[in-house]
Amino acid sequence: MRVSVFFNQSPWQANDFTIPANNLSGSISYTVKLSAGIISAPNPVTSLTFRVNGQLQSGNTITYSNLKFEHGNFATSWTLAPEDIKSDYVSRDDRITQTFTQYTQTNDGAVHAAQSTANQALDGLSTKVSQTDYNQKTGDLDEKYTTINQSVGTIKQDIVDIKKTDTDQSSKINTISSDVDGTKQSISDIKKTQTFQTEKINTISSDVDGTKQDITDIKRDATTESGKLSTLSNTVNGLDGSFKSYVTSNDGRVHVAEGNIKANSDAILTKVNKTDYDEKTGQLQSDLNTTTETANTSKQDIVAINKTNNSQDERMTSIEKNASGITQTVSDVQRDLGKVSGSVTTLKQTADSLTTTVSTLGGINQLFNTEFSPDFQGWYLGSSPLSGKFQTGTQHLS
Repeated sequence: MRVSVFFNQSPWQANDFTIPANNLSGSISYTVKLSAGIISAPNPVTSLTFRVNGQLQSGNTITYSNLKFEHGNFATSWTLAPEDIKSDYVSRDDRITQTFTQYTQTNDGAVHAAQSTANQALDGLSTKVSQTDYNQKTGDLDEKYTTINQSVGTIKQDIVDIKKTDTDQSSKINTISSDVDGTKQSISDIKKTQTFQTEKINTISSDVDGTKQDITDIKRDATTESGKLSTLSNTVNGLDGSFKSYVTSNDGRVHVAEGNIKANSDAILTKVNKTDYDEKTGQLQSDLNTTTETANTSKQDIVAINKTNNSQDERMTSIEKNASGITQTVSDVQRDLGKVSGSVTTLKQTADSLTTTVSTLGGINQLFNTEFSPDFQGWYLGSSPLSGKFQTGTQHLS
């Protein structure tokens, strides 16, 4: 098959080349040397004609795309002509805006758009580079862009990647903001579907006093929400870290687990806490373990509390160590409708002794009407004889 290329002005200069029969796809490059007649023609060449010389059998097709005519002695890859890149330039007294846009649409409903915008004003400079791919048939959207905003005292950069379909959406955002006081960076990844949503966010803030980082990971569906949160602060005063996870559900149950650590030049404090709560029944189960370490003392408290609407069970073990010895206290206390019962055991150990103390809690108040409400029934002023038991009546105090 032969292909001819010729100019639209006399002397035309037709240029023929042959496409091999076995070349069914790919790219073809052909070099044309301008004749002296074309170079000296009185009328300028304004167009080219491409002609295919050959017969095509019925049912077959030939597709041509991405044609390129360039000046030089070396063939390069296909690119758009400068005229195919849309440029918008606006100039005012206090602002200059320039935009470049490339837009492509295909027969299968795919739309591709690339755009670059620069905006310069007296108060700063902003740039945005974006790329958007949209499928008109499926509704799928893929959008990416980067923006930079710069002023006298601040610079901010956003990098965004958004994907949308008929059933879900995902957004990834990386934001960095800096000024004379410090820098803050936030990285987020958010996904949504018809049945659930996830949110992951990592934020770091730095200034002259230190650095703080917050990390969250939250999941939600129709019946349950769960999350993990982490906070870490580092300053010259010490290190402070907090780690928390929780689960809540539509049946009224709440589960929370939390850990804390604080460290400075004086002490190290750790705390682990777990709580289970039933909003319907009011039942609460809480477990706590705290440890404090200093240069001369080590102390640990382990606590378990089980609480209902009308009762509470408290169990605790406390251990304290120092250079003088060890003190350990174990308690088991029950509270039921105002009645307190249980026992407390204390073991104290030193270099020359070992002491154990056991206390039993009765917990019932033997005095009547200690709140003096609604009157002073059972109480008298002065030296009235009581004969071993309370007398009824009311005495007004003056």
